[in-house]
Amino acid sequence: DDDDDDDAMDVEATTSKLLAPLKFHGPWSYKAVKQLVKLHLRSLNCDSAVKDYERLLRIASSPDAKISPNAVEKGVNNMLDRVASLINNSSGSSNSDASSQQEALAQSIYDLTLKAFHPTTGIAPNERLWFKTNLKYGQLLYEMNETAKLQLVIRDLLISSGQPTDILEGTTTSSSSAMMTDSTSTGGTHVMEIAALQIQLYSRLKDTKKLRAAYHRAMSVRGGIPHPRTLALIQELGGKMHMSQRNFDEASQAFFQAFKSYDEAGDRSRLRCLK
Repeated sequence: DDDDDDDAMDVEATTSKLLAPLKFHGPWSYKAVKQLVKLHLRSLNCDSAVKDYERLLRIASSPDAKISPNAVEKGVNNMLDRVASLINNSSGSSNSDASSQQEALAQSIYDLTLKAFHPTTGIAPNERLWFKTNLKYGQLLYEMNETAKLQLVIRDLLISSGQPTDILEGTTTSSSSAMMTDSTSTGGTHVMEIAALQIQLYSRLKDTKKLRAAYHRAMSVRGGIPHPRTLALIQELGGKMHMSQRNFDEASQAFFQAFKSYDEAGDRSRLRCLK
């Protein structure tokens, strides 16, 4: 209500004044700025959220702050999840201006994160966190129907994981196929995570050739250990692909596997696979 909003604004103003004159930052200031960003997000104070999030990343990258990598990764992932929830909650909103603001905020937050943790040019290089952030960004872009930007993210992910970009065209050379099927556990997982984004994209674009290639590539990986929800998504969309081609036996098997994977993840989406 209005009183809660006023209280939040008072806390934001007070915290900002306390932190403004400080030149040295430690773990406590990291936590304070993190709470400040959360307040900005809650009140949809977009400009301040971006400004203080950038400040949070600078603190996290400072050796003097002594913020552990685990704490940084947990804090960043928490912020990205909060931003994504703003988009999800506004998807049915009739206020187009507010939705556009939130989408711009989300893209700014993700862009800052990717820039900060870029493996070679970031202020705090972290290849694992950069890769995971790009995956989340790709999923967000899919939900926002930003297909052109999503394709650029997929290309970056392919290059960073050492995969050939010819698979973007729905084709692979024999050496490319060998590289992808003989992957290490981590490499195989990356192949499947990227393929999950591609399968969603090509399903939306109704590009059957690329969809089929991405699906079969994901299913041919040996040694990958993706999250059950990622595997379920691949299997569910694969089932729909088989249905469209009237391959009903393959579709039934894919939907059943998707159901089991969703069930393992504790995801209610499993019910879709029984219809």
